[in-house]
Amino acid sequence: MRSLFDRISKPLSDDFSSPVDRRNAELASVEGELNRLLNSRSYLSGKSHTTKTILDYGVASVVTAGESKPSRVAEVVDNVRHAIETYEPRLLGPVVGGSYLDNDPTKLMVTVAGTLRESQTPIQFRIPLALPAADA
Repeated sequence: MRSLFDRISKPLSDDFSSPVDRRNAELASVEGELNRLLNSRSYLSGKSHTTKTILDYGVASVVTAGESKPSRVAEVVDNVRHAIETYEPRLLGPVVGGSYLDNDPTKLMVTVAGTLRESQTPIQFRIPLALPAADA
C-alpha cells in the first residue's frame, strides 16, 4: 500500500498502465481501509457533536450494542454503514448487512457491497467482527 505522501506526489495514473491494474489497486486500497475502519472503535460516537473528525474514526463501540440478538445486529450494521459513509468516499452506495456465524452471538459476519467510485466496479466484501458476550 502506498503512503499518503506517495499518493499525493505521484498520482495513481502514473503507476498503472492498464485499467485492470488501476481497478485492482483501487479494490485493494478500499478493502484495506475497510478492514482498518471496521477494526477501529470510536468511543465518541453518539456524543452531542455532529461534525465528524479523525477522533471519531471507526465503528461505534460494539460493547454497548443492543441487548437482543436482532437489535444487536441491526445496531452494529447501522454503525458500520454510517462509518463507511463518513470515512470511505471511494465506495458509492454502500449496502451493509450482517448475520451471526453459526448462531453464535459473539461472531458477526458483516457484508459490505457498493460500487468503486473511480472504476465503477461493483464489489462485495465479507468481514468478520467479534462481539463481546451480551452479559460481559
